[in-house]
Amino acid sequence: MFFYAKKEGEENMSEFTIYRNKNFASIPTYHLKDQKLSLKAVGLLTKMLLLPPEWDYSLSGLATLNKDGIDSVRSTLNELKYRNYIEIEKLHSEKGTWKYNYIVFEKPADKVIIPVQSEFLAAKGMNHLMNTILKVKKNINPKLDVAGIVLTIVDGRRNLSKEISEELKESYGKVFKLYDTQIPRAVKAAESSRMGESILSYDKDSNVAKSYIELAKEVLDDERIRNKARNSNELQSR
Repeated sequence: MFFYAKKEGEENMSEFTIYRNKNFASIPTYHLKDQKLSLKAVGLLTKMLLLPPEWDYSLSGLATLNKDGIDSVRSTLNELKYRNYIEIEKLHSEKGTWKYNYIVFEKPADKVIIPVQSEFLAAKGMNHLMNTILKVKKNINPKLDVAGIVLTIVDGRRNLSKEISEELKESYGKVFKLYDTQIPRAVKAAESSRMGESILSYDKDSNVAKSYIELAKEVLDDERIRNKARNSNELQSR
């Protein structure tokens, strides 16, 4: 379960949407037991998860729900982001302004997938990113782990893409999963970002959209294998 928020211009123009498959809310108690969250953060997250399906609110409307005001809601959303209950994606809208997509989790994300552009500097920046992940793991979310690395903006005609792929395998292949699926360079991907849409909604039949679908399948298959191995080890230890 997640809600998808769109923001253009100022933060008080934010709009939030939640999608559910059922007519009732069934939420886990993880965030209720999270002692690192303030009572306001617990309350706001619970309120959002209990709202009716497909709801739309401005930030000011969301503030009205808990009577705390916009500044308080903005601060609480920042806390949820800091605690990994919220991820924010910054996109450029067709109106020439920035739009922010908010994805809210019922519990902090415990795995990250690292996208690496098939460019020399992007690959060299991996060490800095890994240090950041280690800091988050140490200070904020001890369960955080790297699910894998995916190569993006791949141009099969260029030797550089192949060289970057080999470099990643040599440097990180023994430690992290390098997904077989690679995301190709595509004009459609740039267009969808400019329009503020996901590539799946913008052009689901494009090669880049199909690659993301294949990546999702690979991630799920890999997770099933990990869970199976974990369950097997637990049974053997009993």
